[in-house]
Amino acid sequence: MLFFCGRCLIDAKIHGFFFKKWLNLGRRITICRCVYMKQTYLSKIFVLLLIHYSVFAQQLDQNISTVSVEIYYNYQIDGEVNRILSTFFLPQNLPNKQRVINIECSLPPHKIFESGGNQYIEFVFDKPKESFVLKIEMDIELYRYDLRVAAHNQMIDNTITIDKYLRNELFLKRKNKNIREVAANISGDSQLETVQNIYSFVVSHLEYDNSIRENLGAIKALKKGHGDCTEYADLFVTLCRAKDIPARVVAGCVAELSANPNHHWTEVYLEDMGWVPFDPTYGDSQSATFEEMPNQYIYYSNNRTDKVLFSGNGRHKWWIENRFAGDVSVSSFYDVQYPFERKFGAAKSEYLHQNYAEANELIDDLLTSDSKNSRYHAFKSLILAQQDDFMGACKSVQGALILGKNNNLLKQNAYYTLSNICALQGQKKLALSFLKQVVEMGVEDLSQIRENEDFAVLRGEEDFEILLK
Repeated sequence: MLFFCGRCLIDAKIHGFFFKKWLNLGRRITICRCVYMKQTYLSKIFVLLLIHYSVFAQQLDQNISTVSVEIYYNYQIDGEVNRILSTFFLPQNLPNKQRVINIECSLPPHKIFESGGNQYIEFVFDKPKESFVLKIEMDIELYRYDLRVAAHNQMIDNTITIDKYLRNELFLKRKNKNIREVAANISGDSQLETVQNIYSFVVSHLEYDNSIRENLGAIKALKKGHGDCTEYADLFVTLCRAKDIPARVVAGCVAELSANPNHHWTEVYLEDMGWVPFDPTYGDSQSATFEEMPNQYIYYSNNRTDKVLFSGNGRHKWWIENRFAGDVSVSSFYDVQYPFERKFGAAKSEYLHQNYAEANELIDDLLTSDSKNSRYHAFKSLILAQQDDFMGACKSVQGALILGKNNNLLKQNAYYTLSNICALQGQKKLALSFLKQVVEMGVEDLSQIRENEDFAVLRGEEDFEILLK
């Protein structure tokens, strides 16, 4: 089943000796719908039932997930074509945003290269005689990152030249008279409040239009009052820059059921927080808010006018002998599923039913596919502990610590897990110390901590009651 938006539909007939087409291809997506621990105070008392913190784990699962993306490019060849050159973005590891587990291609790439901070994959097809399909498979672990998370887990990068993201550039004309007039009427008592007011203006001023077939840019978007995700992002970023607030457009895709998962959203550099993402398009559809965004974003690039791919997520160009020698057309779609999460869920289900051998088999399968997953190593340690293999449990927890130490969400879960362990051992001060760090990193529902039976030993403690207030 194929879905295409107006701008992204490509079914191009090629004539002439040389032709290149910028691609932003339509897609189809099918959506299906942790622990990290520190090696401290592990002994034979190390018995942590998953159900004790199942509410917290469920909340974390919404913030961390492994997604499998399959992208199919269907090349239709008619006549004689000398060569086709196809180039696409490849996602990279980004701290607290995404971790690339594996990338496989059905046909060998010509090269993988980096340019301007982005990563690309290039394919060369010489003298193709018949139609063919190129399939790219990517397994990526996604971490939710938005204003609510950033407020507790800042990602400040002092190496970035902020002036770059204040420039007047193509599609982002911050010095335009109309842009400056609108920006002058938007203000706030703080930088964050100003950004929020810009966000509200863009959401209320623009009307979503999926039929756009060109890059309008911020000026035309402001004048016409409609556009798709690109116009929402362009106008938001341009108004931020007009207020001397560094901002940039992000290109990527979203793992959700959508006619076109290719997407543009934004990032703003906020004082004391660093780069924080916002999605005014999803804000307009109420799929996101100013403070919260779903854990569905796969990042490709933060260059609005990428020097390799311009404004799309992929590019094709090809050569033919003459305008009558041959024709080429290309179409594509995405398929997105969550097989890793389903198997992980099955392992946790077996664990809850005390089927530890079955749970261990499932988690070993997952570790074979993704040996660097902190959640899997930590969960395996729980299974081993239940099987009285405490040396193995310690080794697995050690692996989880090493693999997850730079991820704020995994770190938060580590502290929560450690607080559980310490409370079970009667180590009140240590339990409160780790629990305090959990709360400082942001917990949406403190009642889950109060109701956790592992913390029964802390109830009535003055510091515990103060913390939960």
